[in-house]
Formats: sequence, structure tokens, C-alpha cells
Amino acid sequence: MKGRIFITTLNVRDAIAVAEWVTSCFEKEGRLNGSANCAGVNGVNTATTIQDTTPTDWDFIIGVNLTGVANCMRAQLRYMTRPGGSIVNISSTLGLFGQSYFGAYSASKHGVNGLTKSSAAEFGREGIRINSICPYVHVLRSDLGVQLPLRSFVIVKRREW
Repeated sequence: MKGRIFITTLNVRDAIAVAEWVTSCFEKEGRLNGSANCAGVNGVNTATTIQDTTPTDWDFIIGVNLTGVANCMRAQLRYMTRPGGSIVNISSTLGLFGQSYFGAYSASKHGVNGLTKSSAAEFGREGIRINSICPYVHVLRSDLGVQLPLRSFVIVKRREW
């Protein structure tokens, strides 16, 4: 039996909504073989120092980028196929190193990488693979405010159990 892919847009900060959606996907298919968690925002004021990052922006960025991924993983792991299941979390190269004016975003993506590593250690023994990928886009900003992507690459780390 071939599986299907379910894609939706929802507020990943809402743990109940996430759990209900994941449960409905499981109920439609009877199994959950894999998930990709793709949550990422940079707030209203996208490039600010930590001093100028408002508490509202901080809470929003951490809420979507880190808590949202945690909410998804909690719901997914309840139904994930053992062994053989897989979760991929989308992080960022800013989760590997910091960058000025993106402190909240960088902190959230460092958190995603830490959560991924911890969860991989916890669930790897059950045969569930949990990884993150860290895309990188170098952006050239012109005087006209136009952002032009110059290049991108993905870093993938694999751990053998």
C-alpha cells in the first residue's frame, strides 16, 4: 500500500492543533513513516540587535521556530513507525553559528539543532532517525532594498547507532 503526503498550514505554536492534525493524518493512513518540520519566521523587525528585539518578536520567533518544532515532534513520535520512522527538522546554518542582527532567529535554530540531537539519541534506539538540515542562503542587499539570493547549500549530519 502506497502512502500519501499530507501538507497543511497551521499555527505550530498551538500544541493541541498540531496534535489533532497529526492524529487525523495517522487515522487516515494507519501509520506515520516520516515527517518534515518546516517552521521558520524572523519576526516583524527582521534585522535587529538583541537589545532592540521586542519581547513580542522574541516570543513569536522562539514560539514558531523552536516550540513549534517541539510540538510537531511530540505529536509525531506518538505515531511514528518503529523501527524505520524518520523525522527531518529544517534548521539553518544560523543554528550552527550566530550572525549579528539575527539573535532571536539564531537562538531558535540552535535550539532546533539541540532538540534534534537530543531526540535522535532518545529515539535512535527504537529505530527512528531524527535529523536536521541547515540550509544557507547568502543574500545581497542592494540600495533599492532588493534581496538577491547568491547561493545556497545544505549541511546534513548523520549519526550511526
